[in-house]
Amino acid sequence: MLKKIFCMFIVGLFILTGCSNNIESDKKVANKENKVLKITSDSDYAYDLSNNKELCDHHDNIALIEITDVGGSSNYNDKLNIYVDIFTYGNAVVKEVYKGNLKKDDKIAFTRLGGEIEFDQWKKGLNERQLNRLKDDEVYTTVVSKSENDIDVEKGKTYLVFLDHTSSQKDNEYAITGFAYGMREIDTSKTLTESSEIMVKNNFTDKYEPLSSIVVTE
Repeated sequence: MLKKIFCMFIVGLFILTGCSNNIESDKKVANKENKVLKITSDSDYAYDLSNNKELCDHHDNIALIEITDVGGSSNYNDKLNIYVDIFTYGNAVVKEVYKGNLKKDDKIAFTRLGGEIEFDQWKKGLNERQLNRLKDDEVYTTVVSKSENDIDVEKGKTYLVFLDHTSSQKDNEYAITGFAYGMREIDTSKTLTESSEIMVKNNFTDKYEPLSSIVVTE
């Protein structure tokens, strides 16, 4: 089992205090035709992500969005012309707004930390020291980056999201931040009425919780 740890700051995409990427390769996986290098991202925020009040206080925009398109993943910020950590991008429509200046039915672009890209593309974002840590016989086709207990963005699903818009973002583009705490699928198995409570999935317990217990803006 190969274990390598290095720290990369997410410049121009997500505002974090720092992050560490644990690179692990199972030799049984590496010997298969599709050789996948898995990266687990663990990040340190300046506040407690599991504290709903703090999570809400540190985000300018909180909303329900429906994913209309998942464009793919990349490790390059076109606006700043620099390599960053792997992120997924796409488009969404706003369904409800709980905090911020967004409006219902607004169409936005989104980015989110994590995703899957080709190994050769991922290597372009490494510095010389990081490249030297890769052994010559370690040949992969794909790199998958994901944080613990996080979920993938899926087209057609509706999520409660915590959004940031920074100078590194393109116009009308928002970063979904907070990892597994910052994007949570809502329960659509029941028909919602004006009086019914929206239930939101907890990515750590897989149980549904009332949205009102998560969105604390007062």
